[in-house]
Amino acid sequence: MSTEKNIAIASANGITIDNVLFQSRSDSSALVVVFPGMGYSCEMPLLYYCTETALQAGCDVLNLKYFFQCSNARHDNTEEAHRQIFRDCHAAIKRCMAHAEQYRKIIFASKSIGTVFAAETALLLDTAAVSHFFLTPVDKLIPHVGGMKCTVVVGDNDPHCSADNISAMRALPACTLHVLAGMDHSLENPLHYGDSIKALAMVTDLWVDCLHTLLQH
Repeated sequence: MSTEKNIAIASANGITIDNVLFQSRSDSSALVVVFPGMGYSCEMPLLYYCTETALQAGCDVLNLKYFFQCSNARHDNTEEAHRQIFRDCHAAIKRCMAHAEQYRKIIFASKSIGTVFAAETALLLDTAAVSHFFLTPVDKLIPHVGGMKCTVVVGDNDPHCSADNISAMRALPACTLHVLAGMDHSLENPLHYGDSIKALAMVTDLWVDCLHTLLQH
């Protein structure tokens, strides 16, 4: 059974962000960091099962929040607001790493705009390369992917990731791309709940396979 620890970060404008670190055991050598979407929290299905299965695999898991999710502040889609989010996420991760110096693997699982936050935050870490599992990336992520080793899962009915960008990711040798037919930005089919449940199971299996491969290397 995992234990929970609050990782509180003082952000801009006096806002305190209460992130949650789930510790699977006292000597875990891997930290999974979960970056939510704008309105898709870590408690929602795709990210909930990323957390649960990572804990079952013996990883510690940090569930992040963003400053605008912890107050009545409106999220301004500006470069400065994004830089503040990068700094906040970086501070929370560094706090976890200070508590547990034995982490040898750092794995980011991210959703939607969180994929951009994950890619940018990884650049701030003075540690070994971060591995990425991107769920429903937005178009803004594409310039970051380049030679980045990553796994990407996206639906072909997702308005936030164009067909051109899906093709661009497919051409990248270090990117393992999975395109789910008929799925939207939540990796759901709003017209057929059965397809949505199957997609959730498929994505969870992809994550577990990816996680096990990363932990073995």
